[in-house]
Amino acid sequence: MNTVFWVGLVLGGLLSIPLSIAANLWTDRVRDYLDKRRNMSLSKRKSKEMRKYLFARALMEDNPGAKILLEIDISNATRNQILAVLFLGFAALSLLTYIAVPTVQVYAEHFKLFTLTAIIASAFCHSLCMVSFREQQQIQRRIRRFSDYEKSIRAKWGDDAIEEFLATQNEDKPRL
Repeated sequence: MNTVFWVGLVLGGLLSIPLSIAANLWTDRVRDYLDKRRNMSLSKRKSKEMRKYLFARALMEDNPGAKILLEIDISNATRNQILAVLFLGFAALSLLTYIAVPTVQVYAEHFKLFTLTAIIASAFCHSLCMVSFREQQQIQRRIRRFSDYEKSIRAKWGDDAIEEFLATQNEDKPRL
């Protein structure tokens, strides 16, 4: 027999078994669960976008609380970058000490471990810094093009989405 026939038979068998199992599992309960998950995910995404919009709007309106939060984020990013440079310096110093001083080669495993730990800590701090700087860039872009950003939010979530979100936020706050 032809090898194409056998390859087709094997592939058909391999594909038909998982597909028949999936078809039997696709019940009303599973569909309802997936619909609920989709709605919760959409609601969470909308809430997150609305919070970003309100933060950008607060910065546009010179809200002191929003400015303080932005300055805290900037200082955290700067601190993480400084720590990344320091850890990289410690790694370089450890490596140079290991190479230059022959008497410390007895502790080679300790130097390698310290160097590796410092490099990993440096990479971690640097990645935190880059994530924070990226978020700050996005905030600056939203502020620079605020009218376009607001139009896109209204187009994506509806004209009254911002007001609805604010109303639900006010309902959730405890009244004193």
